Amino acid sequence: MATPLADAVIVGYCDLSAAGLRLLHHVSIDDTHVVEETVYVHGLPLLVRNFVHPDTKRPHVSILVVPEPVAADDCTLFCAEIVDLLQGSKQVLVLSSLNLPMSSDQEKCVYWSQVHATTPLNLPDLDFEPIPENSRWTIKDQFLSTLLQFLHVEYLPVTLVVVRGYKFSTSRDDDGTAEILVKLGHAAPLVIQALNMASKVAFDLHAAAAMTNHLSTATSAPFSNLSLLYN
Repeated sequence: MATPLADAVIVGYCDLSAAGLRLLHHVSIDDTHVVEETVYVHGLPLLVRNFVHPDTKRPHVSILVVPEPVAADDCTLFCAEIVDLLQGSKQVLVLSSLNLPMSSDQEKCVYWSQVHATTPLNLPDLDFEPIPENSRWTIKDQFLSTLLQFLHVEYLPVTLVVVRGYKFSTSRDDDGTAEILVKLGHAAPLVIQALNMASKVAFDLHAAAAMTNHLSTATSAPFSNLSLLYN
């Protein structure tokens, strides 16, 4: 890459609702300007968005967006390369929406988990809940499971933020993902601020919701199921 990553990195990918991917295409952070670069990892694109402070000329926050689904057979090599890029990062935040067995009351909340964290989260109890201990929730998402395993093994400080997702569809306006974008889009700035990654964060939810043409193939291929307990 032409520019090194910032100490604080946010990762989004083709999750169930394409929520993290769409939101991270349409975000402003502090008083920075964006420098974008697409790099290829084992033949697959990785969009790097560096939010550069005008005074220091250095990235204040970096965003990694995986704009295409990663096949099950490619996940190990691809995620290993991403974690290599993240070596030295002081904060890694992963945004995702997943198909989780939740009650209607549980579905209202945003869930989080931390591994090797250096900054504990202090979030409003009404909106946020830690992923329940001893829960039977599993990650049936090959990419996310593999990425989290590598982050854990490499002892990188990672925070995972998850909402209950619904399958994204380019052919339907009522697929339920607009509500997912709103929920995650309102929650993510609070998490980013709580992690001291940035002080001013804003997502353009309308632009994110309208981002469908670019995703016609990005969410069509299903991930292979890989169950991994959060706890």
